[in-house]
Amino acid sequence: MSPSLFRSALAGVALLSSVAAQAQVGDFFRNVLPPGMEQGGVAGAVMLHAPRYAGSDQERLRVLPSVDYQWREGWFAGVVNGLGYRVSGGSGQVYGLRLSMDFGREEDDSSALRGMGDLKPRLLAGAFYNQELGGGFNLSSSLRTGRGTLLDLGVSWGHALRPDLRVAAGVAMSWADARHTQSYFGVNAAQSQASGYPVFKPGAGLRDVRASASVIYRPLRDWSLTATLGQGSLRGDVQRSPLVRDASPQSLILTVGHHF
Repeated sequence: MSPSLFRSALAGVALLSSVAAQAQVGDFFRNVLPPGMEQGGVAGAVMLHAPRYAGSDQERLRVLPSVDYQWREGWFAGVVNGLGYRVSGGSGQVYGLRLSMDFGREEDDSSALRGMGDLKPRLLAGAFYNQELGGGFNLSSSLRTGRGTLLDLGVSWGHALRPDLRVAAGVAMSWADARHTQSYFGVNAAQSQASGYPVFKPGAGLRDVRASASVIYRPLRDWSLTATLGQGSLRGDVQRSPLVRDASPQSLILTVGHHF
């Protein structure tokens, strides 16, 4: 990738990330290309029905644009995967480095956050390693740091029912350090005074576990429709945070994409 193209990709990611704020779909690196393609992308829209913030018992519906592109040389850029470089190793290995976004949180997202202040969007640096396990199973892992440190691990499975219809399922978990849990689930002295919540200092540990099920339909060669239902469970210290009103959040994501 040329320097000018790299700068353009970075600017595009920043623009799209600002539009897709709080979509929080970039925990793992995901291949956006159909089998056999070395370069290309997907553009479309995402409809997201999810909690207003992590731990909220209020939900909202948003429709957001989404674009991701992968270059033959290994570079990639987009809303889902962020910006980075991947290496395809032998035996189904894919690993690399990337920049992604922590989209933060705004106080006016919910009345339950009054007095907590805003968490501004922040760039995260990280690495990833994915491995095909055979039988349709895949292992995904990701390390991200910037507002604390997150380690994500997941296993997914996919199966083609017919050429135009595929089903998939997955389970994942995230470990977070104390800086991250304090940012999203803690209450410091100033926040306690402003919000009325008691001071709360969560430690490092397992932040959440989650499961998902998806159906992917390709009505035309270059178009795909995906529906994903997710179920999460906050764990450890964070589930005892005074900000957590629902420790078992659900989400529904509908996407339409055009492959090019």
